Amino acid sequence: MRDKQNLIEAFQAKREEIGQILEQLSDEAINEPETIERWSVKDVIIHLNMWEAELIKTLHQARQGIQPDTLIFNENFDEINQGWFEAYKDRELPKVLDDFDGIERQICRMIEAMDPEMLFTPGYFLWLGNHSLSGLIEDICIHHEEHHLKDLRQWLSQKGLLKAG
Repeated sequence: MRDKQNLIEAFQAKREEIGQILEQLSDEAINEPETIERWSVKDVIIHLNMWEAELIKTLHQARQGIQPDTLIFNENFDEINQGWFEAYKDRELPKVLDDFDGIERQICRMIEAMDPEMLFTPGYFLWLGNHSLSGLIEDICIHHEEHHLKDLRQWLSQKGLLKAG
């Protein structure tokens, strides 16, 4: 994407779809263990929150001209995910959902505030190689959410709460 508004709208569309799924579920269903492999729906939301919080740190450091030192650039994803799972599995659902909403607002504000050249130019940041910052945002906020949305849709379909398709 080469337009801030399109990037923001694509992210918000994924968030809206997740929100629609959450609205269909009781708190008990959201907290039900091992619904999505080893995670509850709440754990999936926490997982998204944590990676997107790392993106917020990355965007902040990039705007400051600092090479990011966030977990986004660590290759031990399974260990990171497990550590976050252990640390946050008991977090109260209202707090998880508040985090989810706040992170969305913060990412959208950060995208809006960024210089378009900094955001969309491949290779602008040497630490991204020939990739753009917008591509990193797409990977974490759009593609990553879509990956987990597929799991959520499949689970809902198996429960008879969503038509397959």
